[in-house]
Amino acid sequence: MAKVDYKINSDRLILDLYDVINYIVKNKKQFSTRHFMDFMILNSLTLKTTGFCVDDICTECLFPNGFLKYEKLMKKSKGEIARYIYDNKEILYELYNNLYNILNELDIIDFPYYDAIRKYSQKDMEDIILSFYSQYPRYYNIIKKYFDEDRIGIDNEIYDDYLGYYTSSTSTKSGYIILKELELNSFLASVLAHELGHAIDRETFLFLQQKDLETIKDFLREVPSTCFETLFTNYLINQKIDTTGGLLIYNEKICNLDSSTRTLRTICSVPEFILKDGTILLKIDNNEKYVDVNELLAYNIASIISLYLNLLETKDRDDFLKRLNNLITGRKEYSLEQVINELGISIDDFVNLKYVKEDIKDKNMQLKKRFKYYS
Repeated sequence: MAKVDYKINSDRLILDLYDVINYIVKNKKQFSTRHFMDFMILNSLTLKTTGFCVDDICTECLFPNGFLKYEKLMKKSKGEIARYIYDNKEILYELYNNLYNILNELDIIDFPYYDAIRKYSQKDMEDIILSFYSQYPRYYNIIKKYFDEDRIGIDNEIYDDYLGYYTSSTSTKSGYIILKELELNSFLASVLAHELGHAIDRETFLFLQQKDLETIKDFLREVPSTCFETLFTNYLINQKIDTTGGLLIYNEKICNLDSSTRTLRTICSVPEFILKDGTILLKIDNNEKYVDVNELLAYNIASIISLYLNLLETKDRDDFLKRLNNLITGRKEYSLEQVINELGISIDDFVNLKYVKEDIKDKNMQLKKRFKYYS
């Protein structure tokens, strides 16, 4: 079983870390969780790749009481996200209740047939990804740079259930993608397409506009990456590169969406939130647990919006690119209602899943037909 094998350019990585340090020293200002975490992740990556890193004493000099400030701001920001959900819970509950009913009606199930996903050589996988992104000339050179400059690496100790992550900094104007050592197939290609979507976001939004957007407050931060991941999955299907694999990957995303929707639907149905350190107390069948809604909301909203963006792309690519760019570059100021309007649809159509439910249904039926599943 061939597995992915990328190695980061160590010399560039060390130089980038030095650039980040110099930037922090020269731009001492109000503490930013984004700058702190960008530095910490890059420093950890440099240690694992080269054996060199900035020690704890120097880190404390760069960010006095950094960890305490980070934890305090994270709790505060998570509380703001929870409050955002509470303030918008009527529209969100309607959305999640409709989606819950749609997915229940379709009998969405997980198909564990991953041996059916197409396998590649590393070069073939790269060629498919580059061919996909060549449809978007504005972003193509950004994507190609990550392959040409060895900005992709492997780390099997990635935290939680993540399969990959993207890290960068304002000073270097670029970043690195880290993947788990997975089998070379369409699933890994979709993970890489997602992380490359983060690169597009950072290099066309945060860096060029010099935005200092706190990650925790940016509830649309997963939209660009999830959008390109969804588009790539459809590319595998529509170009007949890996129709079965594309349908399986799409189905897994819908299963994940179903799971998060059930939790958020329950959260939005309660009359009042009980908060603890920025998490929401959730009671189900006499069981209690505190839920960190930050990641839950970010990925859930991104998945739903990406379904709409995908339909826009199939109808009019130029209009899609314009709306995606407006969405990316304006999101610090956008409310959820403004985001929906930017998609070119009404709030009623959005919460009723108009347009996208037929696409979900169609792909669900295609997959069941391929595996001869009959409920």
